Amino acid sequence: SSKLIIVPASMTILALKDNKLLELYKTSPHKAMFNLASKMNADGILFVTINVQHPNASRSTEIASAKASIHAKLVDVQNSSIVASSQHDTSSIFSGSTQLVKNVSQSAITDLNAFFDKLTNR
Repeated sequence: SSKLIIVPASMTILALKDNKLLELYKTSPHKAMFNLASKMNADGILFVTINVQHPNASRSTEIASAKASIHAKLVDVQNSSIVASSQHDTSSIFSGSTQLVKNVSQSAITDLNAFFDKLTNR
């Protein structure tokens, strides 16, 4: 369908609780998420992992750099296959980790928007 429903991470636990999936989530988070998506009639789930490394020079002669990476994958609820993914990594000695997370997040959003554009223009 052309409708996109987003359940933010901050609301996921509440949605799991409302759908009596919280106990399952504690032992099998992916299974609980797929069950929740099915109950919500979702076609896919977007799993996102963000890693951040703050500048940390252990010696005065080392140059400290911030690093950030994002890996996003859109998974089909029916067959658990990955239908789209995006991965970006960056580092900088000048930009802070917050700015780097913003940059890689925007890159992933651009990738996923391109996928959705292709999907809706078939």
